[in-house]
Amino acid sequence: MDAAAKLPHLGKEDPLKVFADTVAVNLNGAYYMSQCVQPYMPVGRSSIIHISSTRAYQSEPNTEGYSASKAGLCGLTHSQVKKKFTSCSTL
Repeated sequence: MDAAAKLPHLGKEDPLKVFADTVAVNLNGAYYMSQCVQPYMPVGRSSIIHISSTRAYQSEPNTEGYSASKAGLCGLTHSQVKKKFTSCSTL
């Protein structure tokens, strides 16, 4: 499930709040969900799929939070694999 926050159009909104909200949904949400479901995943018969974006490597103007959160998602995935986070599943 991809619950990514929309690409913000930085207008009259507070840019710090937009950034924090985007990271909270796109990165923190993936981390929290991974932590919650992992203990219930059957050994060798389940997967966690994180969906990133080309914006992790190729940003556009006014997408700082989105780009940073998607790059962070790539790092989160690599870190979870190295940690053997998914000893009972695949990531």
